[in-house]
Amino acid sequence: MKKTLLAATLVISAFVASAQTGYVINGQIGKLGKPAKAFLLIKLEGAQKLDSAELVNGAFTFKGSVPSPMEATLRLKHDKSIDTPGRRIKIDGMAIILGNENITITGKDSIKTAVIKGSTLTDESKKVDALLAPVYGKLKALEKEFADQPEAKKQDKTYIMDLEKRAKVIEKEIFDAKINYVKQNPSKYMALMALNSTLGPGFDAIEMEKIFANISPELRNSFSENRLLSVLLTSKKHRKV
Repeated sequence: MKKTLLAATLVISAFVASAQTGYVINGQIGKLGKPAKAFLLIKLEGAQKLDSAELVNGAFTFKGSVPSPMEATLRLKHDKSIDTPGRRIKIDGMAIILGNENITITGKDSIKTAVIKGSTLTDESKKVDALLAPVYGKLKALEKEFADQPEAKKQDKTYIMDLEKRAKVIEKEIFDAKINYVKQNPSKYMALMALNSTLGPGFDAIEMEKIFANISPELRNSFSENRLLSVLLTSKKHRKV
């Protein structure tokens, strides 16, 4: 097992070294200028990296590189106001999956309502969200059903057991939908993310590794794959084999 992990690490290192082509984000939000300022927050290995850029006649640019696709947030501050703990503020921003791509963001007066182009990863993420939305909607409906019940009903053990039973059926639908997406889209980065999100307590590591093995080699050798592979290899159920 140690040899397997070592081999994976070496492959990942080679991938990271060759993947540093970099990203460029070009934004145009109307004709905004000082004091408007754009911020790019990247979540990298549990840490956060913050970059900023002033808007000049509505334009701003971010350049950099990521070792693999990362969750990121673009935010626009329209004035010089300072974020104060406990003070509710209106945030103008959007979440993206950042890869080494050329991305353009265009809006009239807001990043939140701007159009993003060139981010194939963000586009695919939105497709997955749309795919899962109907199933997650069932879960939200169940939560609302419970919230709408009188207090006495909420304490009814029979009702609670029935609610939990129905919730498990929906959770299984969500799990199956994610696995189907992984199997049908082995070359998509979101397949890794979807598979990773199914690795809850007591997951079947052997079955999951079989599914993982069918993902395209380029993705399996990615930086993110290192974390996923570690989970699979270190699970107790897998180590017993």
